[in-house]
Amino acid sequence: MTSKKRPKNRAPHRTSTRKPSSVPPRLAAVPGEDELPELDLLAGLDDALRQPHPFALLAQASSIMAALDERQKGHPAARADPEELGISLTELCDSFMDVGLRQTDALLKVIEAMTPDELLAERIRRSVAERKLPIPGWTLRLEQAEPHRIVEMLHVLRDGDNVCIGVHLPNDRELSIMIYIDHNLGTVVKDAFVLDLPVEDVIARWAEIDNSDDTEIRELSFADARTRITEATFKGSITFPPFETETWPACRPLVEWIVSKLPEGGKEYERPEWSAKQLAELTDDFFDSEFGRRLDDDDHRSLLESILWFGTDYGPGDPLRWSPVSAEIVLGWMPRKVVGPVDFLTKTPDLLRAFVRFSHAARGISADLTLQTLAAVDEFESDFHGAIRSQPQDAEAILEQLVSGGGPRLGVENGWLSGGLITDEDLLTNFALAMVGSRRALDEIDTIPLPNEPFDWDGLPSDIHDKVGEVVTLVDGCSDEFFDVEFRTACRRFVHRVATADPAVFRGKARAHTTAAAVCVIIGRANDFFLGDPGEVRVKDITARLGVGPNVAARADPMLRAIGADEFAGGRELGDAALLLADTRELVIRFRDQHDVT
Repeated sequence: MTSKKRPKNRAPHRTSTRKPSSVPPRLAAVPGEDELPELDLLAGLDDALRQPHPFALLAQASSIMAALDERQKGHPAARADPEELGISLTELCDSFMDVGLRQTDALLKVIEAMTPDELLAERIRRSVAERKLPIPGWTLRLEQAEPHRIVEMLHVLRDGDNVCIGVHLPNDRELSIMIYIDHNLGTVVKDAFVLDLPVEDVIARWAEIDNSDDTEIRELSFADARTRITEATFKGSITFPPFETETWPACRPLVEWIVSKLPEGGKEYERPEWSAKQLAELTDDFFDSEFGRRLDDDDHRSLLESILWFGTDYGPGDPLRWSPVSAEIVLGWMPRKVVGPVDFLTKTPDLLRAFVRFSHAARGISADLTLQTLAAVDEFESDFHGAIRSQPQDAEAILEQLVSGGGPRLGVENGWLSGGLITDEDLLTNFALAMVGSRRALDEIDTIPLPNEPFDWDGLPSDIHDKVGEVVTLVDGCSDEFFDVEFRTACRRFVHRVATADPAVFRGKARAHTTAAAVCVIIGRANDFFLGDPGEVRVKDITARLGVGPNVAARADPMLRAIGADEFAGGRELGDAALLLADTRELVIRFRDQHDVT
């Protein structure tokens, strides 16, 4: 998807279906990781302390904490070892406590309030109290800051939601936090910023900017807000590349501090569930309608099945809501996910146009938004046609290219160390590192077979135990029939990592059989199974045993996202040596030693 940098003067996050705005951002970008110049820092703190509103000092503290947050290092597999991260927040605070200036003590009190590190907070508390320097009284009462109103702005096309939190500060000032949660990218926090305005002023400005009927503004319960923002922030933190704007993740420590004051026990975002019967009825309704009647043939029905797969399993989960953004995404998604000859796939844009018209009519979406979505299909149609012509699209051609080693794109995305499909040494090095997770792991990897290991229930919420147990039982059965104890242990470890990283994966209505099939295929691909050799286990053997369809990518993707790995179509590397069988690790070691990778 193309990325457009939004202007500095902007409203709460809006997708391409909405108008630009003039609400100014109020939080500076994350500072770099170089050492902060002392004089510049003190001058900035002096200026912040002269301001009547606490915002400036809160912003500085949040930016500094964000710059030193390990999550800023990106994908877990790409993060440096702890000793390579440079100065830590604790070390920085130690230096401030040693300096003992009025400006740094004020900053320390804000960090004390925001940090989840209770030990660090207590040390700051004692250190500042001993000096008794003249700092603003509100910095001593930050525990009194409290959210008092939360609203959400919901656009009819549901690309994402804006959540606005109004906060009372201890010196009778207010601020508002605006958080954009993007559903198209996996229900993640994509952007956030802070305003030194009351929440009522922000809502009033929003109403001035967007005077259409396309957005609904409604109250959101505190508990629901905490659950949804916390989950979306976590998912964003394990997404690679990370989302970065002028204000995010600079304001993340401030956001997380305020969100931590909200009550627990809220509801997560609920995705619509579409049964096979409902999708079949929707398909018939479309092809019986004036929009789809002329397209009713086997090819178009097959393509619509893929479009509905995208519409139900990605984005907000409603196949009848299409925005310019989702239209762009599906046209980039189809060439990667759907196998077929060019003359078959080339029918997709016309079908999508017809289905957009049908869908918007069914949902009562305005003609203006329909025209914008159709314009996006027109804009990205040429890219789609280029994509389907730049790579083999039938199964035999793809297999032939993989086996022969042709094609750099296929080599990078699906290369096998054992098959030698990638020949560039740098690419091979990166591929090996992506398999095991880090250079340290690559140095320490061994060939000891994985043990017969019981499933680890530690860290799993009790409400998902039944679903996880059912999945593990099914995975064990497949492992026993087709593979061995090592494979079973790798699958169990993978399930545990997913369940602890993102319990929501196991809270939906997806069948345990589909989840188990996806787990087996993920671990099988990561360990060079399914290569098509005579007598080898094939994906269809797994899906047939579990009684599910052949397309496991839709179920695999949320599990892969949970552990920070690429989606199913993006590669097979899991970034974790503990999920690799002994034979696979032996190949990695052989490559490491042969190419002297250090």
